[in-house]
Amino acid sequence: MANPDEVSGIEPSQACPNCGSSAVDRYCAQCGQRSGSLHVPLRTITNEALTRFFAFDSRAWQTLRILMRRPGQLTLEYLAGRRARYLAPLQLYLFVSFFSFLLLAVGRSGPTATMDPGGADTLVVAEDVDLQKPGKHAWFNRYIQRAVDDPGGTLSYFRRRLPWVFFFIMPVFASVLQLLYRRREAYYVPHLIFTLHVYTAGFLWNSLGVVANLALNIAVASGLAAVLAILGYVYFALRRVYQEGVLRTLLKQALLMFVHGMVALIGVVLLLVYVVLTL
Repeated sequence: MANPDEVSGIEPSQACPNCGSSAVDRYCAQCGQRSGSLHVPLRTITNEALTRFFAFDSRAWQTLRILMRRPGQLTLEYLAGRRARYLAPLQLYLFVSFFSFLLLAVGRSGPTATMDPGGADTLVVAEDVDLQKPGKHAWFNRYIQRAVDDPGGTLSYFRRRLPWVFFFIMPVFASVLQLLYRRREAYYVPHLIFTLHVYTAGFLWNSLGVVANLALNIAVASGLAAVLAILGYVYFALRRVYQEGVLRTLLKQALLMFVHGMVALIGVVLLLVYVVLTL
C-alpha cells in the first residue's frame, strides 16, 4: 500500500516553519508538524485527500478482518509494534461504536420508542406509579412525571447517552484484567488496549444481531446468539493474549464478566437517574 505522503505531490520543506528545525522530511522530527507548502494546485490537495481516505479505508478493513477472525491477535500485533498497518485502538473503538449505536437506534425505533404520550400505555403507567399520592416529594413527582408523559423521548434521550456507560466501564474492565493477569503484564496500558479491542468486537457482534433481527424479526434468538458470540470471543481472546489454560481462563473470565455486569448495572442506574433529572 502506497504511503499517502509519498504520492501527495506536496514537496517537503527545507526547514520547519513552526519551530525552525532543519531535521525535516515529510514531518518535522522536532515538533511533528507535517512539512510542505499549501501553494499548490487544487488537484494536488484533492489527490492527497483521496489517497488518505482510501488508505484509511484499506487499514480499516484490514483491522476489522483480523479483529473478528482471530480474537486477541490484533492486540498482540499492536503490542509487538506492528501498528502502522492497523487503526489505533481508540480510533477503531470510536469508529465502530458510532455506527453500532446508530444501528441500535434504528433497529429499536419501534412502537416502544414512539408511544403516544396520551395513549393507554401511559395512563396505565401513571396509575401504577400513583405520582399524585400525598406524602411524596413534589420535586421527585415533577421529574418522574416528565418521563411518564414522554416515554419515547425519555428512551431516546437515554440511548443517546448510553455510550457514557461504556466509557465508565472500560477502565474498570481493564483494571480487573490487570489484577487477574498482573504476573503476565504489570502495566495498565496493554490491558486497556485489549479492552478496547474486545469492546469493539462486542459492538460488531451486537450489530450483527441487530441486523439479523431487522432482516428476520428474531429478537430473542439474535440477541442470545450475539451474547454467546461475545462470550466466546472474550474467551478465545484471553487465551491467545494471556496464554493460560482452559480452566484458569474460564474462571478468570467468569470473574471478569461478573464484575463487568455489576459495574454495568451501576452505570445504567446512574444514567437513568441522570436522564430523569435532566430530561
